[in-house]
Amino acid sequence: DLTTFGCLILERFETQERIQDCSCPVLIIHGHQDEVVPVRQGMSLYQSISTDIPKESWFPEEANHDHCDLDVLHDRINHLIQTY
Repeated sequence: DLTTFGCLILERFETQERIQDCSCPVLIIHGHQDEVVPVRQGMSLYQSISTDIPKESWFPEEANHDHCDLDVLHDRINHLIQTY
């Protein structure tokens, strides 16, 4: 489990804090098979976005840290752009 070694990571992304300053529509994508960053972190990030901000999520079961269905990804991004 890579989360065990979190103390050894020198570069951290303060995503949870920075997302609070976001004022544009947000699409959170996080694969359930991600072995680098647990999917629960993506879900938590999505929940932490203000309800005043348009937000959508996609948590594909089969996707991992760097692979997902590109056709679906393309559709999700286009939907977000066209909607907001």
